[in-house]
Amino acid sequence: MLRETLKNNFDLDVEYYAIIDFTGFEKMVDVLAPDGIEIDVEKNMSANIGVSLDSGLQKLNGKELLGYARFRKDAEADFGRVRRQQQIIKTMSNELLSTNGALKLPKLIGTVQPYVQTNFQSADLFNLVKDIALEPPQTVETLTIPVENSYTNVRYEGVGMALDIDFEENKEVIKSFLEGDSTGLVSGEDAVSEG
Repeated sequence: MLRETLKNNFDLDVEYYAIIDFTGFEKMVDVLAPDGIEIDVEKNMSANIGVSLDSGLQKLNGKELLGYARFRKDAEADFGRVRRQQQIIKTMSNELLSTNGALKLPKLIGTVQPYVQTNFQSADLFNLVKDIALEPPQTVETLTIPVENSYTNVRYEGVGMALDIDFEENKEVIKSFLEGDSTGLVSGEDAVSEG
């Protein structure tokens, strides 16, 4: 359904996917960084995330990091949650692509495999992981959709709040982003350079 939605709304054809559940995410973090992933928690967080986090720089275990990734009970709402998730992707990518992280790949794959749904064939997934380990990317780029000033908040009777999105503008930004042309982006904040 997500692949169909992306195709219908943004003309984005996602061929391969991998979905990891909450338990798998927690286990992945704990195998990758047994002492925790260092995150600067910007505020106290506890609403609907299963943990209580205090503000400040600290090392979060898998359960705590998942709570941090899920938090959205502030003025930023879902956009803050996406920003935090991108922060986690950057931090975990750096950890995974380090020498120490690369050595943990076999154990990491074995640990999370039962919690991952994917349409990758095992051999293709193994080759992809091997290629990333042998030639780590210099950066990982992310993009938040909808881009700034391309949507309005609307309320639908019986449904609730939603975003009314300018799909054509967002399609163009996605196309520019995927082609590596960051000049087509609406705002520099929309693309986050990640290692």
